[in-house]
Amino acid sequence: MLLFDIETGTKLAEYEGHKQPNMVLKASFSKDPSPLVSIGSEDQIIRIWHKERGELLRELKGHSLAVNAVAFSPKYENLMVSVSDDMTVRIWGLEGQKVEVAKQAQEIIQEEGSEEAKESN
Repeated sequence: MLLFDIETGTKLAEYEGHKQPNMVLKASFSKDPSPLVSIGSEDQIIRIWHKERGELLRELKGHSLAVNAVAFSPKYENLMVSVSDDMTVRIWGLEGQKVEVAKQAQEIIQEEGSEEAKESN
């Protein structure tokens, strides 16, 4: 994946490492002043790079299917979330903390169905 300055057209950085480079699904940039970019893709791995240097800093593994979206926390600079085709939302600590599965999407769907059933009675 390439990062360009949209005003000048200058290439700023190149992020390499995904096994399926044509299938990058979502990139997220950390809030300034933290210089991080995170990318999720079909290869099930989230990679985090230094935004300017293009240096791969960390690989986050835990999803079993494609990672559809990633986002840095707007409040806590050392946290991010990801969502995947494996129907999980994961919360990641960027300092190497353990991965936490927030909730299975199937559980949410079941809970919503239960709530709808209660409301209709």
